[in-house]
Amino acid sequence: MPAVSIIIPIYGVEQYIEKCARSLFEQTLEDIEYIFVDDCTTDKSIEILQKVMAEYPLRQPQTKIIRHETNKGLPQARKTGIENSTGEYIGHCDSDDWVDKDMYSSLYHNATKNQYDIITCDLLKTEQEYTNILSYFAQKPQSKEYIFTNIFSNTCLHNLVGTLAKRDLYSNIKIPNTSLYEDLVFTTQLFHHAKSVGYLPKPFYHYIIGSASMTNVVSTEQKIKNLILAKQNFDIILDFLKENNLNEKYASTLKLFHNLNYQTIIRTKQLNKEYQQHRYPQIKGGVIFNRDFNWLLKIRYIILSLRMYWLYDILDRKATQNPKIKNKVSK
Repeated sequence: MPAVSIIIPIYGVEQYIEKCARSLFEQTLEDIEYIFVDDCTTDKSIEILQKVMAEYPLRQPQTKIIRHETNKGLPQARKTGIENSTGEYIGHCDSDDWVDKDMYSSLYHNATKNQYDIITCDLLKTEQEYTNILSYFAQKPQSKEYIFTNIFSNTCLHNLVGTLAKRDLYSNIKIPNTSLYEDLVFTTQLFHHAKSVGYLPKPFYHYIIGSASMTNVVSTEQKIKNLILAKQNFDIILDFLKENNLNEKYASTLKLFHNLNYQTIIRTKQLNKEYQQHRYPQIKGGVIFNRDFNWLLKIRYIILSLRMYWLYDILDRKATQNPKIKNKVSK
């Protein structure tokens, strides 16, 4: 059994796959398994991957390339990778990102030393010409309440790529319907099943913001379609919380987060009214005085309710800037 299995879905990433693959094959952790899932990519991604593999003969026996017969989307590609993995721990890497060489050795050895079921790390976000650190947690997670309160209020990360989790945590989990907020569906279930969670506050993972981001879609119609699809995944999480008798305040926070996200993307009063049925209408009053909602959510609610989008954008930019690293990306 390998120490770690890394799952890498592939679709339309010929521009990025070489850097991603090299960063994975050059990991300092030797006992590692790579599972690339070809989701019927139509470009030269697999051809480039195979050329890179040829330069790392010791990694070839550790590498699987599995091809879907039809395009199934990111969640199903991850599912295929999970089903074909054999490692003690499972990690994920998006094929347009890359990782530091010591990422998986650092996470694995820390997890086994401290008997963590899950361990997380920070991400280094690259967007346009600048990079910023995205912290998974503000501090070492001491309780499930801390974890869920923060990920559902979007005050910390919920990215699957920032985690290394024991493979048995993936048993019988529900797979997301779409790729929008699919990470949150996975991580909610993984954190719930985990007995112990560790955190390394180091940005091992390099997260590239591409043009496919929901907020970068130009068409308002497409934005609305994406938000409706995202709600399907939010509903999966809400069903999971109910089935496992988890605190109702998590559900309320999650619903408010989706509504705020909707108002952030759809910035006209008319469209917000027209598509309100695709939000959670029960989260509309009492936000300010609700003790379950943190101050950040309340501030966002007030600003967006007043449609002060210019102020929201300024605060949002400041919130994502880490004073330790606001560097221009080297070309």
